[in-house]
Amino acid sequence: MNPSEPTQQSTTAAAANTAARPSITEKNYPISIRWVWANVAISLAAFPLYFLYLITEVGFVFSLITSLLVVTINITVVIMQRKYYHFEFGDQYITIRQGVIKRQERHLPYGVIQNVMIKRSLSDRLFGLATINVQNAVQQGKLGYRESADTTIGSSGTDFNLPGQTPKNAEVLRKIVLEKMKENPDWGIHAGL
Repeated sequence: MNPSEPTQQSTTAAAANTAARPSITEKNYPISIRWVWANVAISLAAFPLYFLYLITEVGFVFSLITSLLVVTINITVVIMQRKYYHFEFGDQYITIRQGVIKRQERHLPYGVIQNVMIKRSLSDRLFGLATINVQNAVQQGKLGYRESADTTIGSSGTDFNLPGQTPKNAEVLRKIVLEKMKENPDWGIHAGL
């Protein structure tokens, strides 16, 4: 028997360990409906400002219709983003599937993750939420420019955001990612490309 080949016992133990771990997906850790309400509140707060700007430019009726249309589209987009956002913390990488019009699937290996943070914006704190921000060590763009994903859901550039979690769930997910990073060391310079 080759010592580098896994034994049936070690394979069985690994399978049992994987089976004992619950699957980490949006089904276990969904984006809270409070995240939708926070974004709706921001949209509604911006409504009077947008309306006042338009009324000085084009008139009352057109301003009212346009402002209501913009708010309705914004609310619809937020609801659709939540509905079509899926993630899974696998054994070797995080899988992110997202997109309403342009569908996208991305695999982020744990070995290239550089940083895992919990962020709480003002609206997150008001609604009792937190966002997990995972930063990829692979740089993108010219001169090492890193595209920021602070305000987006899902992946953008080299980052991955998981908004709408309770602070407790955010800390649990952060610890899971850190544990997976230890289990899956650096994949090398070309990982994640």
